[in-house]
Amino acid sequence: MKSPTREVTLPTTLKATGELDMYEPFIEEIKPFAPQLHFVDSHARGDKKNGYDFEIKPDVSVYHESLDGPVPAGCDISNLDMHIEFKWHRFDDPFLAPSDDDWDQVAFLGSSDTQQDTLRQIGAYTATQLASQLRTHAFSLYILRDTARIIRWDREGTIVTEPISYTTDSSLVEFISRYSKAPPELRGVDTSVSRCKV
Repeated sequence: MKSPTREVTLPTTLKATGELDMYEPFIEEIKPFAPQLHFVDSHARGDKKNGYDFEIKPDVSVYHESLDGPVPAGCDISNLDMHIEFKWHRFDDPFLAPSDDDWDQVAFLGSSDTQQDTLRQIGAYTATQLASQLRTHAFSLYILRDTARIIRWDREGTIVTEPISYTTDSSLVEFISRYSKAPPELRGVDTSVSRCKV
């Protein structure tokens, strides 16, 4: 169900002229809606100590205020609550949206090299997050210029929303606001187990 049309949300983000220009305006414009969350530009400050041979470097790393210790300056996959990936070019978009008259379309994922690269990228971030935390699921955001998708990941599959035009639809802002207030188990933290203190 789409939210009623409102004023343009995130207007400074929309004025960006490239992907790198979107990170800071997005962070500044979304923070007031989610004071319990810390948004960190991590595109150049990845997690190299994640136990894998590759660096985890989402564009924006999101941490909840319940984090033990200080908020990391970049990506710390073991404490990450959610990651946000931005893309500027439509050819990078891994998700295909059927036209209004073609909902029988079977293919949902693009097959080009750039589309598959994006899918592998966001999939690797989430797989590493799920492997390094006690979680039942995780959420991420995928933003392509003026649209966003909310993605829910677990070990059995992925649920992806239709594109949300955040210029006229407040669903993205409402999701971030509700997510920030949600209890740990709704955000994906597995509350049935706890870390052993040594």
